[in-house]
Amino acid sequence: MERCDLGRRAVLRGGLGLGVALAMGGASGVARGGAMRGTVGRGGRVPVMYYDLRAMGSLRRGYVPGTVGGYGQRVGVLFGDGGNTLVYAGDDATLVVDSKIAPFGALVREDARRFAGGTITLLNTHHHADHTGGNEAFAGCEIIAHEKAMPRIASQLDRYKEGAVGGAQAARNIENESKRAQATATAEAFVAKADALAAKDFTPTRTLGDGTSGLEVGGRKIVVHHFGAGHTDNDLVVHLPEENVVHTGDLVFNGLHPFFDGPGGATSEGWIRSLRKAAELCDAETVVVPGHGEITDRAGIDSMATYFEQVRDAVRGAIAAGKTEEEIRQIRVPAFEGRGFEQFAGRLLDWVRAEMVGG
Repeated sequence: MERCDLGRRAVLRGGLGLGVALAMGGASGVARGGAMRGTVGRGGRVPVMYYDLRAMGSLRRGYVPGTVGGYGQRVGVLFGDGGNTLVYAGDDATLVVDSKIAPFGALVREDARRFAGGTITLLNTHHHADHTGGNEAFAGCEIIAHEKAMPRIASQLDRYKEGAVGGAQAARNIENESKRAQATATAEAFVAKADALAAKDFTPTRTLGDGTSGLEVGGRKIVVHHFGAGHTDNDLVVHLPEENVVHTGDLVFNGLHPFFDGPGGATSEGWIRSLRKAAELCDAETVVVPGHGEITDRAGIDSMATYFEQVRDAVRGAIAAGKTEEEIRQIRVPAFEGRGFEQFAGRLLDWVRAEMVGG
């Protein structure tokens, strides 16, 4: 397989300085393997992307007019407005993994077109609204999710609509004038049609079951795994074996406290098991795309598993010592050090305690 001069280490070194970029707007700067914002490549100027783009993977053969991917790598990661979105350029079709929040799905689809072109297949790693809110913008595309995600996505219509109103308001505060104009127009268009939207506009057109499923998009092999309940009861891990890239969905919050969704089927024991299985897909050169946070490697998966092991040990000990719920909520373990999303820590401890005591 022909590869560009950027290996895994260069991707990690060159890209991580851009930050998590979970909010709207973007970091400036252009670097191969870092953010790409309108660089000049073979044949002319690359179209400007709305989202911060990290490009990696093997080189595409041939020239694809009007795309970023036509000048370089097959794999891109879009940062901002929810979960990390992976775009995988096949020969004549494209895989998009996760669609971010409503009302910005149209921006995701447009960036995927600019990067890769071709027919799009969308895959949701799980049902949460920051990964599926943009689904409606992929009308006419095949949309894939785990079978247990189907009813959960269908039940979130009001959440998508309410979130879009907040997104439209936030769009007006983006500093970059071009991005503000794009985001505002996209959000206002979504809000204008929101009353006419139905659950079917967001739900998958195809579902996968438990275990391992194989897909082919644009002549490229994709392997999708459901290792059981973890972050939710419908987590999918996406493996691109020809690129040595793994998208973990929200099984990994890299450098961040994870959101624990008890009602969504989360289980700390299952989360650890799923992480260990995901780590088996990796070698020393694997690039790991987390659901949130910066691009990492197998160590990022192992760190998340250690986080949960420390939490479970601490909570188990506190329960045995007769600690109260409030005392357990105040537990801090070494793996908490330096993590963002601090507001999620107490919730996670509450749910792990409930999991262990059976209520």
